[in-house]
Amino acid sequence: MTSMIEEAQEAWLVRSLHYRPDFLCKSEVVELFCRHAFRKSSPPEGYEVLSERVIRYAGCLPLALKVLGAFFRGGEVSVWESALDRLAEVPDGKILDKLKLSFDGLHVLEKQIFLDIACFFKGKELEHVTRVLDSFGYHPGKGVSVLIEKWLTTVSNKKLDMHDLIQEMGWQIVLESFLDSRLWKLDQIHDFIKGKKKRKTIEAIMMMDNEYLVDDYDGNLATRADVFANMKNLRLLNIDGKFTSTIPSFLPDELRWLRWTEYPFLTLSLADRWKLVGLEMAEGDLKYLRKGEKILPNLKFVHLEWLSGLTSFPDVSGAPNIERLILSNCWKLEDVHESLGSHRRLVYLDMNGCSRLMRLPSRLEMESLETLILSGCKSLERFPEVSPCAVKLSEINLDYCSNIIELPSSIRYLSGLRFLTLANCVKLSNIPNSICGLKYLKCLRLHNCVKLKNLPKKLQKMKLLEELWLGFDDFNRPETCVGFHIFRALSSLRKLDLSRRQIGEESFPENPDAFSSLEELYLSGNSKLVQLPSIISHLSRLKRLELNRHNQYEILGMLPSTIQVLKANDCTSLRKIGDISIVHKWLYKIWITNCKKLLEDEENHRYLTKMSQLSFIMVIPLSLLSHLIY
Repeated sequence: MTSMIEEAQEAWLVRSLHYRPDFLCKSEVVELFCRHAFRKSSPPEGYEVLSERVIRYAGCLPLALKVLGAFFRGGEVSVWESALDRLAEVPDGKILDKLKLSFDGLHVLEKQIFLDIACFFKGKELEHVTRVLDSFGYHPGKGVSVLIEKWLTTVSNKKLDMHDLIQEMGWQIVLESFLDSRLWKLDQIHDFIKGKKKRKTIEAIMMMDNEYLVDDYDGNLATRADVFANMKNLRLLNIDGKFTSTIPSFLPDELRWLRWTEYPFLTLSLADRWKLVGLEMAEGDLKYLRKGEKILPNLKFVHLEWLSGLTSFPDVSGAPNIERLILSNCWKLEDVHESLGSHRRLVYLDMNGCSRLMRLPSRLEMESLETLILSGCKSLERFPEVSPCAVKLSEINLDYCSNIIELPSSIRYLSGLRFLTLANCVKLSNIPNSICGLKYLKCLRLHNCVKLKNLPKKLQKMKLLEELWLGFDDFNRPETCVGFHIFRALSSLRKLDLSRRQIGEESFPENPDAFSSLEELYLSGNSKLVQLPSIISHLSRLKRLELNRHNQYEILGMLPSTIQVLKANDCTSLRKIGDISIVHKWLYKIWITNCKKLLEDEENHRYLTKMSQLSFIMVIPLSLLSHLIY
């Protein structure tokens, strides 16, 4: 679906004209229209007069030129003539009626997608909206790409967008042709609660941006338990705020997506909601989620976030098709049902911030799981045993799991694992040797693991390892130094963090081939390094080097010519940096704060002044800056 949308966005040179001023000269008007209608700068033979007519009807408005151009693209002369006859009937100044021609040419499902975006989803994340629209059976992969081609919607920063005039056209169409099908304005929702809307026609209700609050609209608060009764066509219910003072006794059978933030009741029953695809609950009082005895065959997305009352998560065997389960920041959650560990369809599991979570299923047998996020689960003491079937798991995040002591040796079965992060696991004391069998692992983060004394000796077997983070923050110090011999065959490493590891120059390998791919090296706070290790000058791909808080450095030695970013803050003994701008043509950013002895050498002033004139980005103390200016 994403590739289809990307192709639509990149089609021809149209996107180079994405922005145009409000007033265009004649030649620009013709070119803008033709780029959208014919994908070239001028009309082909036989379309000159027709193009002039469209441009005249568009009133030279750039938006109308784009939309109508995309509408007419690829049409035969007879199609153009018929459509132009319709445009001729629209009075001057009725630009929305002219733009509506493009809407009328859409397929029925594309019309539904357009109206939903106009009413509900402008500015929303494309990925999320796609899931919601797909739950309605609208096939958004093709539909959204068609709307982009026709300039009825756009995608910017992975969010759906729409011109204000186009959105207004969508609202007008709903109010004129699909009355009460979609409720998104407060007065509409008030009328619905008061019984002034035909319930059978309502397809979607969305309360926007938490603007409906009990304190402000107490007189419009729903009080009946059957508030959603007789709504046989309701497919989307998105309620922000405390919509009702009485727990609903009924949810419509056709409901596909339910989102209810600040849910004010302790229980929610999903019994008989067999068409429900998505469930989102956040920041409410929900404590018990009841699904009943029947299967929920269509439930795919469950997002439960910041629910302070949720203490456990029920049996998921009755929801066999869940793909994404998010239980983040449910800080009272203590355990999840054992059935979760053997769920066959789950792809994404996020329990970030569940600080009281103590137990996970004893064994992971999740053959579809790709991402597992457990960061911030501070009470979790052990990671489950792993089944050989969990081959798709590519990312595990255990950051800030401060009670985990070790990982099981069965982690070797995660043959597809790419990212393993264990930063700030302060009790972690052992990494099993079996981890060396993870031949596709790209990133291993062990930042601030203060109890970790040794790494597996066969780490060099990880031929694809690109990132290794072993450093410490200022307030943490290692009990022992990790032996450096294990890195000498990791030629694939691109990023290596050894900050405050207390290693000396003798620990570095002599052969630069050991770090032939290294691009970023972090050595801040290593008090045993009295000078820059000689190997660094031979690292032919090094781009970033951080050497903060090296009080012993007096002279910054030779750096590789590829260096781009250099950090040497708080190097209080540093007195010489040399004219590094000559050899290091790629260097563009330097940090040298609190390096007071640099001010005592006039030659340094000359070098720094030269670099400032060459547009270097320099982070330096104000006292040094005044010397450079005056």
